[in-house]
This record gives sequence, structure tokens and C-alpha cells, in this order.
Amino acid sequence: MPREVNKGVPIRMPLVTEGPNGSLGTLFLFTVIPARPSIVSACICDVLDKKSSVEKTKEELIEKFSLEHIGRSPSMFDMDKLMALNSKHIQSKSPSELLPTFLFHLEKIGIVPQSEIMETGVNLEKIIETLQPRSKTMVEMAEASKFYFKNNIEFDESAAKKFLKPELLEAMKKSAQYMEVLTTADFSEKNLEDVFKRVMEESDLKFGKIAQPLRVALTGTTVSPGIFEMIIALGKETTLKRIYQAVNYIESNYTESIN
Repeated sequence: MPREVNKGVPIRMPLVTEGPNGSLGTLFLFTVIPARPSIVSACICDVLDKKSSVEKTKEELIEKFSLEHIGRSPSMFDMDKLMALNSKHIQSKSPSELLPTFLFHLEKIGIVPQSEIMETGVNLEKIIETLQPRSKTMVEMAEASKFYFKNNIEFDESAAKKFLKPELLEAMKKSAQYMEVLTTADFSEKNLEDVFKRVMEESDLKFGKIAQPLRVALTGTTVSPGIFEMIIALGKETTLKRIYQAVNYIESNYTESIN
């Protein structure tokens, strides 16, 4: 319920805000000096329980709110806590809820509009799902998603030198061939796992020896979301295109070794 505050007395208050285009709310602390006696509504205030790291509901926070516990010292902006809170908000949302904000930030960094993105065959909600656990902000998520929308992957020199090698060429070809026979409906993580198991058995290579070259083929680097979830998000057409691009890279750069 509303609380009275005294005229001219500095008070330290947290505030929940909403970013542009419906982006997720964040929390920060600020100091106000009321110009006159006023009513401060507890419904806009947040209180952190120092004895617990568990996130509270709005109703619980309203119940715990009290002006007696508001400090009079200057406020302090804690970016680490802010990022941790924002990360929790992102993880608590479904990909469909995050989609409008994700698209907004994609356009801000020059990624093609939604109509063009859909034509590439990538699954936007799946992309969000792969990046959600690792993203502290929606800007960070948009930046991390850039590789999904590239027409041609540029391989990091050190990654290509280490993983795009002639001895891995056959395993990469087989991975692409076995994925190619899967229908769109069968393009699932379970069936992709079966593809990898088959390639592992036939090539006598361990999972990492197959997955890491494919990761470089699909992203250009050695860092990415999980290989299966990433392949699903990219879609069959884009995945195969990138694997064959890596195959061509190996064949053109190691002609003598292959022959």
C-alpha cells in the first residue's frame, strides 16, 4: 500500500524500468529528495532480501517494502547485479516473448529485416533458445547471433588451420551426406545424434573430433552454442551449404595432401 515520505528528506529507492520497444525491465537505485510530502507507491519499488539470493515476486517485494529500510546514503549503481538481474529476466521468458525485442536489436546492428531473415531458412525462436542461457542483455544476444545470418562464413585463420584439415574431410562429407537424406520433419536433435554416432563408428573418431570441425564450418570459429541445437536453428539448407563450403575450403587448400 502507499507510504508517506517527508518533505526534503533524501531517500534511496530502487526503480523498475522498461527499455525501448518493450525490452525487459531492469532495476537500478537512485536517490530522490521529495519537494513536498508525497505518496510513494510500493508497487513500483523493489527490495532485495540480503538474506536470500532467490528472486522475489512483485507481491512479495511489496509486502517486504518499508521506508524504514531505505538508506539515506548516496545510491550506488551496481552493474554486476543489474546484469545478473537482466539475465534472469531473459532466461525466464519464452523465445516467442523475446522475439520482438530480438528483431528490434538485430535491425539496430544492421542485420537484414525479418522478411529476409525468414528466407534464409533459419529458425528465429530456435536461435534465441540457443543464445538465451548465455545472454545478459538483448544487445549481447543480437551481437552473438550474427553468424546465423551470414551468407558466407569467413573462417578464423587459427581455427581453420587446426580443424579444417584433410584427415577430417571424409568425416565432414559423411556428416553432410547423412544429414542430407533427413527430411525437414526428421531434422531433429535425436536424428542428428544418430548421424554423429554413425559417422563416429565409420571414421573411428570421437565426438569432439567431428563436432569441432563442424562448429568451425558452421560459425567460422571454435565458440558457439551446442552443436545440435545450433544445427536445428540454422536449418537443413544453411547447415549443408556451410559444411560443403568447408569441404571446398579443405580441398582447395590441401590439394596435394588429398591427392
